[in-house]
Amino acid sequence: MMYSFIKGLWKLKPYLPTQKRLVAGIALVSLLAALLEGVGIGLLLPVLGLLQDNGPSAMRVSMERHQGGKATITVQPLPSIASAAAAPPLEWDTERQPEVSILLPENRDSGASAVPLRLLNRFLPNANRATYAAILCVFVFVAITMKNLAILMSSRLTARLRRSNTEALRNALFRTLQTAQLEAFESTGSGELANLALLETGRCAYGVEFLSLFGQRAGIALCYLAGLLLISWQMTAMTAVTGTVIGLSLRVLYRRLAASGNSIASSSKAVSGYLIERIAGVRLMRLTRMEDQESMRFAGLNEENARATESGMRTTATVTAMSEIMAVAGSMTVIGCAVAWLVVPGLLRGELVLGYALVLLRLQPVVNQLYGLYGQVAHLSGVPANVSRWLEQPRFPKRPFGAVSFENIRNGIEVRDLTFAYPNGTVALDSVSFRFAAGKVTALVGSSGSGKSTIAGLLMRLREPSSGGIFVDGIDYWRFSPDSWHRAIGFVEQDTFFFNETIINNLTYGIDTPAKERVEEAIRQSYLDDVISGLPSGLDTIIGERGVSLSGGQRQRLAIARALLRDPKLLILDEATSALDSISEQQVQAALNNAQHGRTVVVIAHRLSTIRRADRIIVLEDGKVKEEGTWDQLSGRSGVFARFVDASATSI
Repeated sequence: MMYSFIKGLWKLKPYLPTQKRLVAGIALVSLLAALLEGVGIGLLLPVLGLLQDNGPSAMRVSMERHQGGKATITVQPLPSIASAAAAPPLEWDTERQPEVSILLPENRDSGASAVPLRLLNRFLPNANRATYAAILCVFVFVAITMKNLAILMSSRLTARLRRSNTEALRNALFRTLQTAQLEAFESTGSGELANLALLETGRCAYGVEFLSLFGQRAGIALCYLAGLLLISWQMTAMTAVTGTVIGLSLRVLYRRLAASGNSIASSSKAVSGYLIERIAGVRLMRLTRMEDQESMRFAGLNEENARATESGMRTTATVTAMSEIMAVAGSMTVIGCAVAWLVVPGLLRGELVLGYALVLLRLQPVVNQLYGLYGQVAHLSGVPANVSRWLEQPRFPKRPFGAVSFENIRNGIEVRDLTFAYPNGTVALDSVSFRFAAGKVTALVGSSGSGKSTIAGLLMRLREPSSGGIFVDGIDYWRFSPDSWHRAIGFVEQDTFFFNETIINNLTYGIDTPAKERVEEAIRQSYLDDVISGLPSGLDTIIGERGVSLSGGQRQRLAIARALLRDPKLLILDEATSALDSISEQQVQAALNNAQHGRTVVVIAHRLSTIRRADRIIVLEDGKVKEEGTWDQLSGRSGVFARFVDASATSI
């Protein structure tokens, strides 16, 4: 699970900022914290030795001979916590006792723990043991304080790393969505994308933070292990065995954490997608009186998400509790075995076992944190792969656009053997060829699924032809630069999109600040004067999401005004009046007539009445061109168009 998270994170490396200094700072500060922890432990061990040793740690022995064969031997203890006074002199007759053996206490300050005492004895040779202990306690306090300050600094740097990673991932994801194939949006709900951009990227950055903290705590744990090894390698071997058993025992819980993390991600995606979709469809819900049913369905999804979250929290709590219980059990087992197998046989001194127990108790919460952080990473193990899956979406276009500047359409637009197939294999256009004359109105007619809107998408270069091409005055339109081509196209569709912003912002979206006169002219030609003058804040009125505060006819006229403001060379009208009542249609049609003047226009229509005056009509069926001609030419034949005319006779 840790491996899968790191592997997924490695795939995200190209999208994350290069922050070598920040990462190096976190590593150095974490290393400093680990070293300071080691220093604290190293200074704490001799303190324990001083506290446990009530006898002299060393003796000064002197002998003075007297007349008669007698001698006085003085055993003087060096200053200690127990007493700094001299021991009473011992006297005996060297003639009757010619030999004497003096057993000095064992050197309790031998080993690595004696290094601080030797240094103190060198600089403070006349100080007593109480002074040594006090000085060492101060050093321990300073080391632990500095360690915690280092950890605090590391946490702050890690938080900065998490923030920058979250920003970078969200920005990269947004850029990817801007360049992804349209099919990616058509097969994925907006709620899933919102959940991915807002929640999954944040969870991924949190995973990076957890991984960083894991490394920091692991470094501290290694310092503790080094201290344990210095005290007793036998006890450390027993500790390693118990730690391995604990880790293996918790693997089942870690698998449950990974599964619950995936469940939370899936249910969160379902909740956010459902919520966003139902908010957008609130009008339909109210009109159909589906509020109660939709509330029940949302409650069900919400409950599922809450249960998954609760399950994850329970598993996390279980890991924390079980790891601590098992760690305490393992520690007590090690200490008990050490007393029975090492202390009683005389292989290890009792105070060293006490020191080992103290270090082990200091190590235990760090190990618990490691288990907890490992569990968090396991919980998020599938997140990087989910984010990278979207970041690796196929880019559009596969064939890069050119740099030729588009100026105008002089002769016309020629479609040559154009074929387009969707990723699922559906062929929308099958080797079609026709021509849009410059300055003329060409209508595309056909039933749903005949390929009309696909042609519009190809003309706007929102999709890339599978084969064939589109040529403007003999030049492949893919060679034109994106700015020059797209700025020369105006588009009005049936369901025009508007942002939840002011009218003026929606009008001028994607246009360099136009002159006030141009805005007023576009509004006048779209017959929006009376609408805007009647609004409370005029052009600064916020129209709501998708322009919900405007009527259908007003939204269409606003879309026409936006297209006119671009002064397009190619105007594409996709079902621009199909959803309007007759009065609104007349107003919009009048605005469209103004918009079409002097431009190359492509009209896609179901209502044949809107194309009566088209210069040319192209009839599509099943992705192929069936007929071409004027209204009179096509309606006089007994072909596909004539059937359309007969079917819509009542509305013409």
